Amino acid sequence: MSNRKKNIAIIGAGNAGCITAMYYYLHAKDGIDKIKIYHDPTVKIERTGQGTSTSISFLINNFFDLNFYDENKIKSTRKEGILYENWGKINDKIFHSFAQSLTAIHYVPNLLSQKVLESGVFEVIEGKIDDPENEIDSDFIFDCRGRNNRDKICMMIL
Repeated sequence: MSNRKKNIAIIGAGNAGCITAMYYYLHAKDGIDKIKIYHDPTVKIERTGQGTSTSISFLINNFFDLNFYDENKIKSTRKEGILYENWGKINDKIFHSFAQSLTAIHYVPNLLSQKVLESGVFEVIEGKIDDPENEIDSDFIFDCRGRNNRDKICMMIL
């Protein structure tokens, strides 16, 4: 088995692309040489706020060293549970709290993308990718282009 470090390419700088990039940077960096994000600036990032699970919140907090008192780079707010509305006939509101030590966050996707791309951690390549397997030389390609590319969302191409 080769000890050569791998190169990772991520297509898309929206939620899926940024979370994939942060995950590999934080959890697999010993085995990775480069992480490149291919970003098409003509594709709009989701505008509405996004909620996370507790594990994604942990990932974002660790990547940005985020706290709510100093600089909140992605305008996140704490989320301590899920409110279900109109799910029952007797009780129309049910709040399911997370375990006391867990929190999730809501954040602004444009800011997450901007801060990840400006972090200096990743090589960012701007432009449109039509044929990833022929246009990108990488060990792993994660296609995270989302809505406009539903049949290939976050599919790993070997």
